[in-house]
Amino acid sequence: MGHWVEDRQIEQVLETCSKADWHQFQLLTKNAPRLLNFKFPSNVWVGVSAPPSIMFGKKLSLSQQQRMVNRQLDVLREVDAEIIWMSIEPLSFDVAPLLEDSDLDWAIIGAATNGHKAYQPKSEWVTNVLHVLDKQGTKVFFKGNLQWQPWREEFPEIVIPVNQTRAVLEAQPI
Repeated sequence: MGHWVEDRQIEQVLETCSKADWHQFQLLTKNAPRLLNFKFPSNVWVGVSAPPSIMFGKKLSLSQQQRMVNRQLDVLREVDAEIIWMSIEPLSFDVAPLLEDSDLDWAIIGAATNGHKAYQPKSEWVTNVLHVLDKQGTKVFFKGNLQWQPWREEFPEIVIPVNQTRAVLEAQPI
């Protein structure tokens, strides 16, 4: 969804995803507004990234990060996708209040990284986000760089259409 990628290229990727309907694809972008220009096949999970502290070489203020999250969530509410999700990595501020009523199906939480170095989020930020997401029934997956217990690797439930189930069953050796 980068601004430098031509619409036709994105459409070709989505066409390929649609043809490969036995797979689930995860799309993730920081450029949420561009999502509104496309129709997504049911096997494409549409996600947005939480903003980092530094983007394109410039430090983002807390206010800029918050506005970006709000805009991304507003866009996700308009996107027609089976699964909508957010990568909250890095968790660089207390994003929990912004996630109230987000109705995310899935969220990934992780630490900030710079090469091999991981910078852990404040524990109260993780606790707050988990509280909000759990209240909404959002499935949560922890990235391997997050130091947290109890560990979570949850995925949203997907419904496979009958014709795909039949094709999958027919492909199974007996």
